[in-house]
Amino acid sequence: MAGPIVHVQSPPGAVASSSIFPQLPPELTDRIGAFVPPNDMACAFRCTCRAARDLFSAPRFTTLHLSQPGIPHDVFARKWAAPGACHSLSYRQRRQLTTLTAASGDVANLHAALAAAGLVPGAAELGAAAGAGRLHVCAWLRRRHNCCTADPTGDALVAAAAAGAAEGAAWLLSKGGACWSWAAVGAAAAAGHVALMDWLVAARPTAAAAAGPVAAAEARLAGGPHPCEPEPLRMSRALAAVAEGCGLGVLRRCCAAWPALWAEGGGAGGDDGGGGSGCAAAGTGYGGDGDGTSMQRAQRMQRLTAAADFATATTAHTGPGQGLEPGSGEAAVAAGGGQRAKRDAALVTRGHAALAAAAAEASVQRWRGHLLAAAARSGTADWQDKVTWLLGWAPDAPGLEEAGRMAFAGAAEARACGQGGGASTSSGGGDGGGGGGGDGGEEAACRMAWLAAQGLVPAESALLAAVRCRAAAAVDFLLAAPPAVSVGSGAAAAAVGEPAAAWPPLAVGEELVVAAAEVGDVGLLRRLLSEPRCEAVDALDALCAAAGGRHLAVLEFLTGPPERQQEGQGEAQEQDQEEGQEQAGSGEEVGEEERQENGEGEGEEGEGAAGSGRARRVRRRDQLRRAGLQLCGAALDDPLIANEAAERGSLEVLRWLAARRCPMDEFTLAAAAEGGCGAALEWLAGPRRVRLGASGDAWRQASWGDLATLRTLARLRVPLGPAGAGPAGAAATFLNMLVRAAAPLPVLRLMVEEARCPVDWEKARRGALRRRDESRRPLLDWVRQQAVAAAGLEGLGVGGAEGWKEKAVSAPGPPGRKILLHRHAEQDGDGDGGGGGEAL
Repeated sequence: MAGPIVHVQSPPGAVASSSIFPQLPPELTDRIGAFVPPNDMACAFRCTCRAARDLFSAPRFTTLHLSQPGIPHDVFARKWAAPGACHSLSYRQRRQLTTLTAASGDVANLHAALAAAGLVPGAAELGAAAGAGRLHVCAWLRRRHNCCTADPTGDALVAAAAAGAAEGAAWLLSKGGACWSWAAVGAAAAAGHVALMDWLVAARPTAAAAAGPVAAAEARLAGGPHPCEPEPLRMSRALAAVAEGCGLGVLRRCCAAWPALWAEGGGAGGDDGGGGSGCAAAGTGYGGDGDGTSMQRAQRMQRLTAAADFATATTAHTGPGQGLEPGSGEAAVAAGGGQRAKRDAALVTRGHAALAAAAAEASVQRWRGHLLAAAARSGTADWQDKVTWLLGWAPDAPGLEEAGRMAFAGAAEARACGQGGGASTSSGGGDGGGGGGGDGGEEAACRMAWLAAQGLVPAESALLAAVRCRAAAAVDFLLAAPPAVSVGSGAAAAAVGEPAAAWPPLAVGEELVVAAAEVGDVGLLRRLLSEPRCEAVDALDALCAAAGGRHLAVLEFLTGPPERQQEGQGEAQEQDQEEGQEQAGSGEEVGEEERQENGEGEGEEGEGAAGSGRARRVRRRDQLRRAGLQLCGAALDDPLIANEAAERGSLEVLRWLAARRCPMDEFTLAAAAEGGCGAALEWLAGPRRVRLGASGDAWRQASWGDLATLRTLARLRVPLGPAGAGPAGAAATFLNMLVRAAAPLPVLRLMVEEARCPVDWEKARRGALRRRDESRRPLLDWVRQQAVAAAGLEGLGVGGAEGWKEKAVSAPGPPGRKILLHRHAEQDGDGDGGGGGEAL
């Protein structure tokens, strides 16, 4: 990850010296410069002398990288702390600025970046710091900003695992309060970090180490798995990541061991474990025991805990001191019954374990399609061996055909040069057919041809994945019916072989066209539109996709006249000749009819002219379809187009649409609030553009922790609630952000202190009680302080919800405030004073 900040250019007319080190050969100077960190090269090494400045003048030597250490604080502040430096950036760009700065490890620069970007730090910054091994930044974020390990910005443990940062993952589990998850295991596996993956599996909390339902609720509310999602499903996703990033040997080992691991753990651990319990189960050090001693200790602890629970239950049933005498006959009978009970319990336990193992294996079988897709797009050298091994699982199973289709979709996402990865939508515009990975989709097409030689058949999902990856060669392969397909050239094409089975022509639906417009590939868009099998497409969907992707080239193609988009004049000349011949033929026919019929009525002549006009329009439409230009000339007549551009925070696209009279409304302003571009918000709220809105949607649509956007909305005086609702509507907006949006405390404080939002503090207290993450306690304290201050009870030292309500009625002060607070307590206390709110 690198972000350009400043380019230090050499002054014109500078004369290069012979060498920086005259005693050394010139080639050694370049070798020495290659070992200098990039930021040190740009800020220090080039400033030593004129020879160094002239020798290392390429852009790679003059560019500062945000994610790397060594940027002086004054240089960073001069670029980013200047007034309005981040005003034109969207929310995503500002969040990227803070995450890259967090990865650099410079706390001073991170503090300046957070202030300039106007963002509340979250799991994205914590994960970036942990992934780069900057544990002091992690500690600062936790101590200063109380950052959670999982929130709408991301998952810190998953980010650290994807970066292969073993120390960062261990710190998050032991000191950062992170919850163990199969998603982190999958992230490490997808990136090829096998040792870290094994250590995370060993750190899986068991039933004895789980922290309980409260920690499980915290993990789920903070972005963890769904409460109803079984653990075999999450484990199967991690296995798919193993198939993508690891070799065949690791995949076979994990497929054999993980289902049994889940069966032995009883399914009680998994993602429901609390923070820090994973490290307690697997030990404190990273390294992963190769013989599984950590897991054996955890399982032994689980059995001991179960025995203790059984003894506790027996004591509670018989009562202390009420057991049978050891020498009595009843004791012997009871002992025999206890032996049988233990044997029965052991049989039941083994039966449950067998059922659990069978369920886990069945889940893996059901996910074979996902495993095949991951193996087909894998960047490892043995991807063919992995696909062959996965196809060997129950070859007569009914789901093999669907699994083969998913394998084609995975192959469409393959990259050249041994780089695996998922589908990526390029943000840069383009009018060519450049494929993902820089090879135009040649690698993906070769893999698809190999899959077809194995007897697998593709589906429309593979075509959609190829379009989203801008793999033009793969699209051509899928649209051409076998065996008349040509894949690449050379040894790679010779090793593919002929397809073992033909497949019917794939339909080119509207979703494919919209996907091509979304990725910004005009050439691929025309290729799909010119296909005879292309279905009718709504131009509005394509325009919205292009505006959402910030692709002006696609917007100009869709809205421009067809004549301007045609390549060369050959088609136009042929079209003119055909039209001229048709007009001449129709004129001769009309003249012959006139001579034969001796002057028919004007109505029949009008009908003949109308028929000729319809025929010309049909021919014109067919010509445009063959050229892929049938969507050209679309009208910008719907506010949804501007809403998509505003949601991405693109002021350039908004201005382009406004220049062409594209309509905009108050929902465009709400979408711009979600995009988080302050310049776009101010431009939309300017004169003669859009209304400020009267529903409070702009406040609710703001992204998580976006303080800069909220300050802009407050400065523009955007209404907090629906028109006519008064303070109750604004209070409802505050409660919505507190409960549904899980807004952090700085956002809520800004709404109260800067936006002057009225709040029903009793409802706010009950909403804060719904929080199950680490922000619950400071949020409750702040709500209590604000409620006490609003009720005039600063000097009473009220603590707790029950004492707050009781003293609010008897405290001295204005009667109206006391009665109002008491009425809220009666209406919103669920009929039991303060207990109803505490029980939530």
